[in-house]
Amino acid sequence: MSQELLIGANRRRPGRRPLVLGNAEDTRRAIFQHAMRLINERGYEAVSMSDIAHAAGLTKATLYYHFPSKADLLTSGALDLLRRVQRDIERVVNDRSLSVRQRLERLAIERQSRPLAAAYNAAMMDAAMRQLSEDQQAQLREAFARLHAPLLHLVKEGIATGELRAVDPEVIALAFRRLFTEWSSPPCDEDRTTLTRALLETFFHGVAGAQRA
Repeated sequence: MSQELLIGANRRRPGRRPLVLGNAEDTRRAIFQHAMRLINERGYEAVSMSDIAHAAGLTKATLYYHFPSKADLLTSGALDLLRRVQRDIERVVNDRSLSVRQRLERLAIERQSRPLAAAYNAAMMDAAMRQLSEDQQAQLREAFARLHAPLLHLVKEGIATGELRAVDPEVIALAFRRLFTEWSSPPCDEDRTTLTRALLETFFHGVAGAQRA
């Protein structure tokens, strides 16, 4: 996480760009992570820009320089995160040296091993999105849709090769996404990788027992 230093902040003239040392992109991403942690804990409406500035160790002036509003912070930060997630998904999906199952396993494990996973909760994001403008909501919906496309392509490939059952690929892709994005921390005393592998086994083999004659 980058450390941002303000020089002469109290002497800065109104409207003057704050003097910042460090990478602005890293700073914005760090602010977003702090904001997501607070929103995850308290809910979107209960978190103020002052709370976010305090958590990030910034002045409010610096925070407002990077993000003019809380809604802009959430939208810009989420879009940046989703672009990076999309690149990661496409990198794994396009790795033809791995089987479809291996690629799905890698996607799931990478998703839960990232520090960002701890700050993201799908239910929290859904609730927060309702507070955004229609345009901001539309931008995020489009970004989420772009995440689905490469996963759906991978599922269709798995059905074609016989690695996955010939059922509706949309259902398989949606089930996979929901299974590995709905929880942000292990619900039991197991590490993330162990639990993810257990969930993957259940996903691939199902939970139904043998039917009685």
